[in-house]
Amino acid sequence: MKALIVRLASMKLGVALLAVILVALAAGTILESAKDTETALTLVYHALWFRVLLFVLAVNVACSLAAHWPWGRRRIGFAMTHGSMLIILIGAMTTDLAKVEGRLAIWEGDQSDSIATPPSAGGAGTHRMPFSIRLDSFEIDYYQGTSTPAMFRSRVQVTDTATGRTFPAIIEMNRELSHAGYRLFQSSYEQTPRRDKTILAVSRDPGQPIVFLGYTLLMLGMMTVLITRIVQRREAQALAGGT
Repeated sequence: MKALIVRLASMKLGVALLAVILVALAAGTILESAKDTETALTLVYHALWFRVLLFVLAVNVACSLAAHWPWGRRRIGFAMTHGSMLIILIGAMTTDLAKVEGRLAIWEGDQSDSIATPPSAGGAGTHRMPFSIRLDSFEIDYYQGTSTPAMFRSRVQVTDTATGRTFPAIIEMNRELSHAGYRLFQSSYEQTPRRDKTILAVSRDPGQPIVFLGYTLLMLGMMTVLITRIVQRREAQALAGGT
């Protein structure tokens, strides 16, 4: 078992995996620019082969941590940087499995907790939020002397489904609403002689804070590695000078 862990912890394997993943990410970026986001998601980011690459990288990092156990004081930075990579990969997997994106369209006076999600293999879907949004009024500010919109906003009432608590909120072009892990942005609108409709972009990404934690730990780990190496060099110099 130990021999297998050491083999899977190979630095050459880790470097090769990182190189292939970077090339894949570059290809995905090129596809997104040349065609569209859906093509890049289908062929790269959500493709089975790309997920397998990330999984093998996670195994490589985990085995590297296991192979060097116990880490000791001099390997704290090593453990932090490798652990941060695992946390980042876990966050990315959480985003991949649990992220929600869609649109919420509400007429003035109406209320809804259901967002329309992008089409899938089974057709367009819906997702229910743990709270509802009621549109009290939709407002547009125009540039002075013109009919060009300068700002548009939605004045809404948010009602939490579990507690029944209701509170007012304003959603503008540069002012989002964050509640229960969801973020709502003013996206578009539709006007009629009788009443207006607001169109809100909605997203929920439970993996984002995990990824941020991973990047924070990565920076701390790199600083720890640098400090550890400086201390080791000074200790070696002091030992050489003492002899």
